[in-house]
This record gives sequence, C-alpha cells and structure tokens, in this order.
Amino acid sequence: PRILLWDLNQRKAVRELALNGRCIGLAFSEDGQTLVAGESLIAGTENTGYITVWRVADGTRLAKWKGGYEWNNTAGLGFAATRDASAAANVLAENYIARVIDLATGRERWRATATDVGNQVTAMAFSPDGRVLATGAGYADADIRLWDAMTGQPLGRLQGQRGWTAGLVFLADGRHLLSASGDQSIRLWDLKSWTTERIFRGHKSELMSFALAPDQRTLFSGCKDGSAYLWDLRDNRHAAAVGTFTPTLPRAFTFADARGDAIVTADRDSRIVRHSGPAYREDTVLLDFAANTAAFAEKTRLMASPVFARSRPLLAAFMRDTMTLQVWDWERRALVQKWEARAGEANLNSYPLHFTRDGTTLLVVVARPSGWVLRELDVATGRETRNLAAPSTMNRFGYNQTGTLLSPDENELIDFGDANHSGVRFDLAAGRVTTFAVDVLQRGNNPTWTPDGKLIVLPSRSGFVRLMDAATYQPVTTLSGFMFGAHSARYSPDRHRLAIGSAALEAVTIWDTHNYERLITLGSDTGFELVVFSADGNTLAGARNFWRAPSWAEIEEAESVERAAPKKP
Repeated sequence: PRILLWDLNQRKAVRELALNGRCIGLAFSEDGQTLVAGESLIAGTENTGYITVWRVADGTRLAKWKGGYEWNNTAGLGFAATRDASAAANVLAENYIARVIDLATGRERWRATATDVGNQVTAMAFSPDGRVLATGAGYADADIRLWDAMTGQPLGRLQGQRGWTAGLVFLADGRHLLSASGDQSIRLWDLKSWTTERIFRGHKSELMSFALAPDQRTLFSGCKDGSAYLWDLRDNRHAAAVGTFTPTLPRAFTFADARGDAIVTADRDSRIVRHSGPAYREDTVLLDFAANTAAFAEKTRLMASPVFARSRPLLAAFMRDTMTLQVWDWERRALVQKWEARAGEANLNSYPLHFTRDGTTLLVVVARPSGWVLRELDVATGRETRNLAAPSTMNRFGYNQTGTLLSPDENELIDFGDANHSGVRFDLAAGRVTTFAVDVLQRGNNPTWTPDGKLIVLPSRSGFVRLMDAATYQPVTTLSGFMFGAHSARYSPDRHRLAIGSAALEAVTIWDTHNYERLITLGSDTGFELVVFSADGNTLAGARNFWRAPSWAEIEEAESVERAAPKKP
C-alpha cells in the first residue's frame, strides 16, 4: 500500500509514501504543504488503523495516531481534515460512530453516534474555520448532521435528501454546504435557515463522488453509470415551478435547449418568439412573417401548420401568402429551404408533418384533387427522396403531426387521422401503403410509441388511452379513469414517466411506466393537444403552461402540511 504524489504540470509521480494498510481517505491542508491520510490495516494484523500526517515537500511522516478502523472498512468518504490540518475526523470500527482527534497531540476530542445503528457514516466535511463538522450517512438514514467540532455537541440536522450521502463540502463562506446524494441530486444548503437553497438534477443513477473547484463556482460530479457532470453553481435559473410561457395558445412550441431554460413558440400572429428568463417572461421575437406582408391582413392565416425539429433549431411551415413550403433556422433567423408549388398543383396546400430525428429530412403531406400525397424532402438539397400516395378511401390526413406517428427507426409513418375505424401505414423503406383496423373511438391527437418501440400509445377523446401492439395493432392494455378526453401522450426522457394531455382539472396526468399507475394530476384552464418534456426531464410544457418538478424539500413541506391538517370525520 502506498500514496503517490503527482506533479500535475509534468504529469508524473514525484513522491511515494509507504503505508501499512489500505488508504481510506486523503486531505491536503489549504496551503498544500501537509497531507493527512486515513489508513486501515489489512486482515491478519492488529484490528485498527491509523491517521497519519505527512510533510509534502520531502515526504516526512510527522505524526501517526491510532484511527480505530477495521481492516474491511469501506466507508471511504468517512474521513475529513480541517484546512489547517490541526484536526481530523474519521469513522470508528462500528461504522456508525464518528470521532474527531487533535492531529498535534493525537488526543481524541470526542466521539458520538452519527447515524442509526445498522447504517454507516459515508461522508464528512469540516467548515472552513474548522469549528463545524458535517456528517452524512447511508443507507436508510438520509439526514445530514452538524456537530460542534470542538465539543461534539449536536447542532442540528439537514433534512430533505432521499438517498445516502455520497459527499459533503463546505463553501468558503462557511454558510453553505453542498451534498451529493444517492437520490441522483446535488443540494446546496443554507446553514442559517437550515433549508435547501438549490437542487441540481441531471444524473441518471446514484452519485458516487463530487468535488468543488477552487473558484467556488465550478462543481464536478460523477455517478454509478460512469457519467461525469460539470455544474455552474452561480447559474441561477428561476425557481418558478408552474406558470404560463405565452399569453395565448401557440400553434406549435419546442424547448430551446436541453435544460428547458427557454421555449420557442410559433404564435397565431405568424411570429416565432423565444420565451426565457424568470418564468419565461422575457420575450424575443426571432421572426415575424407578417410584419411586411400586405397581402394578408389576417395574420393568423399566414403561417399554416408549423412544425419544429427536435435536434436542430429548425421550423417548417406553409406560407399562404406565397403558397410556398419553407424551412427556417430560427436561431440564425435564416431561410434554409423553400419549395414552390409544382405544375398542376397551384393553390394546393402543403402541410409539414415531421422532421426526422437529425433534422435532415422533412415529411410533408400535399392536398391534391385526386387525394393525399406523402412526400419525403431532403432539407439541405430540397430534393424529393420519396413519394407515396394515400389510399383513395382516406378522407382526412392528420395535419401538423396531429394523429400521425413516426416510428422510432423512422422507416414508417402511421396516420390515425382518418374518420373511419382504420389507420394507414406508410412503409417509407419499402414504398408500400397499407391500411389496418383501429378499434378506438374518437381518437385523440399526438399518439406516441413506448420507448422500446413495441407498443403504440393512442389517446381517445372518449376518456381512455389504449396501448396497442405496434405489429398487430391489437389492444394490450388500457389506461382509464379520465374525467375528460385524452388528447396526447409523451414519455419522459428517462422512460420512467408517461404524460397524458387532457383538459381543465386534469390537464396533464403523469403515469408510472413500470406499472402504469397514475402518480400526479396537473390542472389548467385549457385543453392539451400536445405535451412535451425538456431533454433533461425536469420541465413539462403543454398548451401555454409549464411545470417544473418540485424539489424533495418542497415535497416534504407539502406532505408535512397534509399530515398536520385535521382529519375529517
């Protein structure tokens, strides 16, 4: 066993410090001249470990004090040292008892039970002045405890985490504490109010480690799935959990970025508007298609059937004043592509349906006297790559994604917009068109696929959602109990939740995808023809409303109020 000291500029080890057992923890003094290490002995030796103090300059061991570790102690984060290397904290052999020792004398200041018996202390941190020790534990105990580092007197608990504590670090001001948790979140605590000031979410599995950069702003974290994240602690997004992002119902909308910091809408005045800032109340008009158009006094009819791409800042829409189909880059405010009406198709409408996932291809339906035609257009070149005619029995095509569904592999388009009890399948790869029976009355808009692509989720305005086999179109299960009609369906990015758009008191309902149990009901004042999750899954938008997932502290507060309320007889 050994410790290697590395020169980061030369990228090589410059010193080696010999140990008698496994290294449990390391901490440099603030000036970088002293190193404190926790050391547990290997099996077959004395049943204890040591805390050692080293001079970095020449590798001299300055002190060696008994640490009380068992040889198999795995609480690697149950160790800390003060910034001046005057004291250290470690976990004793029982794993639930914490102690603090004076590194100059080896004298134990105090020891205390720091978590419930059966759990173990997994994280420790001293405040910048060395007067407060914070301890966190796992796995049934999620509280963070604060102690007087000189006396061991308990100072209080921070409550709100729902998972074991993977790491703790104080900010330089001594007033704030950061904690990493197995509940996949990082929390910034205000130690004067004993509350959570901010929560950072994004990890998809348990956090295992994190570190704060010297700038006190940059935070690095890693988790069980091998991913690493970089956070800006001063990037203070607004804390509004619910509200409206535009005063009127937009024709279409999309999140402008993965974190949901802004929403871009195509409004009914033929404008493309970016909504950002606190509660999305800062509006920037990116494009105004009706500003210089005299031909159409009624702006609401100028831009028809707008569609946003998912992965690129692109918008497709049919412009009625010029009778052209256009694709715009709304971020650069530039026209990317335009298609004129073909010979024999004058005054015919083209309705964009879907961009492919990479935004390179656009699916369009054209209304012709002889029937509907589905076209696949290359956005970069403007070339038509595929052309399929709909069946003559088909009397309505689902406009603006309404009632149409592009398969996960993007090889087929299914249309549920026909008024009859049938659907139409366009096999884009093989160039075939077939029809099939659909036993769902009053089909709603915006169906979706299950994440594995095996089932189709089809809402019904009759008040239920049917999950059908994607190969046979036979019913598999039904979600029921809706007060109003079900209009739309979308899965969260992590695939654990399904959002169903409805109306009024149950505008959006959230379902668990493991057992399809209803979890949350969100109310509004309108109907929801479309619901969309931000890419990080923390924000949900529909119609003109948005909701942000509540923090664990907010959930606990709400549950506390509910528990305290008088019980009705």
